[in-house]
Amino acid sequence: MSQDGQKLFVNRSREYLIEVLDIDQAQIIRRFNRDYPSIKHVEEAWEKEFRKRYDFPEIKYEIDIDELWPAERFLWVKTSTADKKKGDLFDVFNEKGQFIDSFYLGLKGRLLAIANNFLYLLEEDKADNLFLSKYKIIE
Repeated sequence: MSQDGQKLFVNRSREYLIEVLDIDQAQIIRRFNRDYPSIKHVEEAWEKEFRKRYDFPEIKYEIDIDELWPAERFLWVKTSTADKKKGDLFDVFNEKGQFIDSFYLGLKGRLLAIANNFLYLLEEDKADNLFLSKYKIIE
């Protein structure tokens, strides 16, 4: 949902495509994407058994977009690209759907919210205790 509550950002496919739904008009008002190299899916043992049992098709690639995060005047897109050292790859688009930049968010934890130039993450310490962290975004 956009910061003003008027638009809903949607990804409803495995490919890199973002649609913007105007809630008042009840229609898609914009579509945008970027060239994105899909990540090959690494099948786990349970998936192989599941596919055989239920005649399920093989998954070749990960879903390109994991999460969409409206952040002030930008949209952050968490992609399926992750690096153990650098973190998760995020793309940034402006309000018109123009690609601005990409960056790796190297924080360990689950992003919960982006608001007022802060990131809120659910993190875990070495003893498996959960805690909420707040990080300031510096432009």
